[in-house]
Amino acid sequence: MNPDLDLADAIDRFLPQTQCAECGEPSCRAYAEAVAAGDAGIDRCPPGGAATVGALGRLLVRAPAAVDSPDSPAPRPPLRLALIREEACIGCKLCIAACPVDCIIGAAKLMHTVIAAQCSGCRLCLAVCPTDCIEMAAPPPGYATGAPSMWPEFSHAQVGEFRRRAQAKRQREADQQTRREQRAMKRRRDAMREEIRAAVERVRQRQSAAARQWVSPPGESPGNAPSKPPRNRPPNAPSISPQHSPSKPPTPSP
Repeated sequence: MNPDLDLADAIDRFLPQTQCAECGEPSCRAYAEAVAAGDAGIDRCPPGGAATVGALGRLLVRAPAAVDSPDSPAPRPPLRLALIREEACIGCKLCIAACPVDCIIGAAKLMHTVIAAQCSGCRLCLAVCPTDCIEMAAPPPGYATGAPSMWPEFSHAQVGEFRRRAQAKRQREADQQTRREQRAMKRRRDAMREEIRAAVERVRQRQSAAARQWVSPPGESPGNAPSKPPRNRPPNAPSISPQHSPSKPPTPSP
């Protein structure tokens, strides 16, 4: 078993699973793998804040980077959740594709809405909205109900649900990409087979045409067939028609 994967699992448990990509990685899981490999610092998660830095420091016995480091992101503002002004929504579905936890529902050319209880406040939907109809609002009452997590904004159940929904979406997108690649491969394979079939058919047609030039088809008169030199005569000897053949001397009568 790969020890880096075990370490990444342990690191992932101390991340709030907002999937906001503010750490520079596309997901919390990717950030956990980068930290496990030593490619990222432990203080790259603004939503995790001091709780995440302290937990990862104890786990890895690693000190965070300097607070004033130019690589350290700005502190995250208080949690806000996405809210769609439905009267301005054109149903483009770009926010649905951008949402890492699948908390936006809607159909093409119909208004969308955000399920507030499932929103992690990642803000990734803001940049892709062409009509700027998404704004960030304070969480509704009872948003973080249940057993508390390491982070006061989220309950323990919410963090687990963020992780589950993000994993499910990544798997679904990977399956869709695999199916697209398989369909593209099938189209290329079918096109190649058609090219081979057409090439074989062209060769057969050329061979058939060449054979008709040298072999008389059944029922064709001999006069139309290619002439052949007489037997027992040199190929280059002049041909003598019967009417021009020399007459034999008369046979003497007895």
